[in-house]
Amino acid sequence: MFICILIAFLVIVTLVTLVTTKLFNNNENFTISKEQLTYNELPSETKEALNIIPKFTSKGFTEPKKLDDKLYDKIYKFYKNNYHKAYAENKDESKYTKKFNNIIIKLDDSIINEITNNFMNLIKSWTKIENLEHTSTFGIREYKKNSILPLHTDRKETHILSAIINIEQDKEWDLEIYDHDLNRHLISLKPGEYILYESATCLHGRPTNFKGNKYANIFSHFKIN
Repeated sequence: MFICILIAFLVIVTLVTLVTTKLFNNNENFTISKEQLTYNELPSETKEALNIIPKFTSKGFTEPKKLDDKLYDKIYKFYKNNYHKAYAENKDESKYTKKFNNIIIKLDDSIINEITNNFMNLIKSWTKIENLEHTSTFGIREYKKNSILPLHTDRKETHILSAIINIEQDKEWDLEIYDHDLNRHLISLKPGEYILYESATCLHGRPTNFKGNKYANIFSHFKIN
């Protein structure tokens, strides 16, 4: 009996280890519960990016910073006034959202332009890179209960330097991100805060189930000409 219990325990431990350290699927989006990674543990897309994209900052991301009040108020009002236009995000629109429970609210061009100009200046100041080109600013993406955003790096062709803006939440949901030395960090964003990060080379995501009902972000991406 003791041997059977011991074998069952070892099987459970092995399965838990596989779930927390192996790949979620063939796209190599995965969950890791390690404080530090080695290069060999990175997904292939991240290794490829690291081979061609230099490090622009010492760590790879900023601490949370407060967004300009006027810009945040404008975005927040748009979010509330246009919530009725939200639609369920198609699975094909986000290959990284594997446990899918999201809605999207498209932004007006005027707000996208304001966000773009604001964050282009912030990223230039942070990285000292002048030749930036805006590639995309997603609408307001609202994650629902039990959403998971597996760890990943963004498209190396178009999403090299990026921003996450937190618009609203009813429960905190830490961003997990690995710095250039592959140390793990947990970042908590509050509404009206943002971070800048090297999104093509710093592994990041929210690999734990969201326990709340609403977590709304905007993602803005840039490449280097």
